[in-house]
Amino acid sequence: MSRSLPSQRNLEDIKKEARDLLHDLRRSDVVALRRLSSLDNEAGRFDARLADAQYILAREYGYSSWLKLKQRFEANLQGISTRVSTVLRDKCR
Repeated sequence: MSRSLPSQRNLEDIKKEARDLLHDLRRSDVVALRRLSSLDNEAGRFDARLADAQYILAREYGYSSWLKLKQRFEANLQGISTRVSTVLRDKCR
């Protein structure tokens, strides 16, 4: 299942989503386990970890790993910071 990442989401939102998914995995929620099994043949054979939930979300949002998804947010923050600095610099001239 692939879904787009809404522009108003931030990294903290996604981290919370991962923690919620982990909670669902640990209580054997059928939908959460189905999401995991669609990505991992070993699903359900081991206790779910936060890294598993993060990986599921990253893949569902179209990224190959949690690190790549996290880097996307960091790049957005860097871009915003650069634009704000430019606007402030131009206003102060």
